[in-house]
Amino acid sequence: MIYIGIDPDTEKSGVAYFNKDTKETCLYNLNYMDLFDYLAVFSNFTSTSVLVVIEKGEQNKAIFNAHKAKNKQVAAKIGVSVGRNFEATNIIEQFCIYLELDYEFYKPNFKKIDNKFVQQQFNVNLKRTNEEQRDALRCIMKYIL
Repeated sequence: MIYIGIDPDTEKSGVAYFNKDTKETCLYNLNYMDLFDYLAVFSNFTSTSVLVVIEKGEQNKAIFNAHKAKNKQVAAKIGVSVGRNFEATNIIEQFCIYLELDYEFYKPNFKKIDNKFVQQQFNVNLKRTNEEQRDALRCIMKYIL
């Protein structure tokens, strides 16, 4: 079984790959086009099951804090940013539908994992990880720990 976790972003999404058979773990940051190409590789797999888990921030009401902004301009900027990330989630969902990949959504929690935890728990392909990669890994942790 292969699990792919995605933390959607408008510039580069965090992506985590885990192969349950080999225990291989890889972390990436991919723009839309590279992400589509990456997922397309898995649409051709017939002998291995693949599950894509997409973080869906809009399931958390806590992110709608624009009303706490110090002025209307800051509130508007927050709203635009949140809306763009929601659209990124929708685009990635459409990739999965088009490529006929099984997918589900992950409701993010606010527990963060750090680079030290990643290095201790997983055999990753990087010495350092960024927050987007770690958030993508969190999407699939229930399947791999």
